[in-house]
This record gives sequence, C-alpha cells and structure tokens, in this order.
Amino acid sequence: MRAGNLKYRISIERRESFKNDLGEEETSWWTVCTVWAEIKPQSGTERFLAQQVSGSQTKIFVIRYRNDISVGHRIRLQMDDRDQYFNITEVDREGEGYRTGLRLTATYIEGEVY
Repeated sequence: MRAGNLKYRISIERRESFKNDLGEEETSWWTVCTVWAEIKPQSGTERFLAQQVSGSQTKIFVIRYRNDISVGHRIRLQMDDRDQYFNITEVDREGEGYRTGLRLTATYIEGEVY
C-alpha cells in the first residue's frame, strides 16, 4: 500500500447506547479511529421518492489494516466544509493483502438522517 494514495482524512465511528443523568437510554456515535484513506468511487443512483429526489453513492475506502472495524460502523468524511456520512456495508480484510490494508465498501444516502 502506497502512502501517497492515502490522501483523505476520515473518522470511523460506532453507535453506542448509554444512560443519561435521568436514567433514559440514549444512543450516540463515538469515534473509533481517525485514519488516512484512499477513496475509490464505485456507483451512484438517483431516485424520485415522495416528491423528492434521493441519491445514493457507493465508495470504497482503502485504509491501513485494523481489526476493530466492522459492518454497522460509519465513516465521517469532511468535504467542502461539511460532513458526509457513509454506512459501512462490507469490510474486506484480504483485498489489499493479508494484514496490509482494509477495503471498506460504504454507501452514502443523500438526505438520510443518521
């Protein structure tokens, strides 16, 4: 894996539940790690749902190997002074070589509340 290809700084987050001061169950996103990544666009679609245009993008994020990332986590990418969130749908631990890198397939759905 060439370090020069890892141009983007991303944060990987996981959802955790906790009890607030009133004893109520709440969920929030917590940062697992912040790493450098290469981003490879894969596909994009656009649909018309409920009188609104809704788009989705699938990208592959290539990062150095870690064993604490799994499906269900999300990626936070800051582009153009705003955060974009991608749901991780696949973690390929062998795609870049054994314990060399990870290929994270993630989907961004425009307008979806996270």
